[in-house]
Amino acid sequence: MTVVRTRRSPARKLPALACALVMLASCGGSSNTPLGTLVVTLSDTSGDFASYRVQIDSISLTNTNGTVWTLHPWLAGVSELADLAALTDGSELLVADAVPSGTYKSATLVLDYLSASVWVNLNGQALAASVVNSKGTAPTTSSVTVTFDPSDQLTITSGKSSRLAVDIDLAASNSIDTSGSTPKVTVQPYAVMRPAPADASSMRARGLLVIVESASNDYISNTRPLTDQSSAV
Repeated sequence: MTVVRTRRSPARKLPALACALVMLASCGGSSNTPLGTLVVTLSDTSGDFASYRVQIDSISLTNTNGTVWTLHPWLAGVSELADLAALTDGSELLVADAVPSGTYKSATLVLDYLSASVWVNLNGQALAASVVNSKGTAPTTSSVTVTFDPSDQLTITSGKSSRLAVDIDLAASNSIDTSGSTPKVTVQPYAVMRPAPADASSMRARGLLVIVESASNDYISNTRPLTDQSSAV
């Protein structure tokens, strides 16, 4: 379970990591190494899409010592359904997970296109598109691995929060062919993943209210990112 603690101010825009700085996370896996909190935010650089729904199958990190750490909830085999076209106005709090402290040299994102639903904007209308990979066949899963700049690797510190910003570039990830009766989208996912400091951008944090702490003017909630209807991560 992830516990998110933030100031009570529902109407304001949350700067990235404003709530994460006091976030407590668990359920990342088993490790004897002291844990820090990794806050993952998801955003999108949009293409000409009315909707772009795919499953996020996993996000994993590779330590400089070669150890691979898969983030919760994907450790339990749970996928998250994301409409990437809806993430253009800010970031989404995707997960806050307990991660072994250390330095990580890369991150890997796996997207699942088996049940993808993609709609393109064409002449003011939203049209359902067929989806193929670079070989012209129906895509299954596709992974993107980003190696961090050696001078700016992801560092997880015990008892502290760090942020990983994931930006999936739909414009660069897809080519659209509208010459046929049905639009065809060829996918080759491209994403930018980087360690990121707190900034003034807006961030959506969706979840279930657990308790209000009136004395400290705080509240605690279990996050349910994107369109998640059941799990609390």
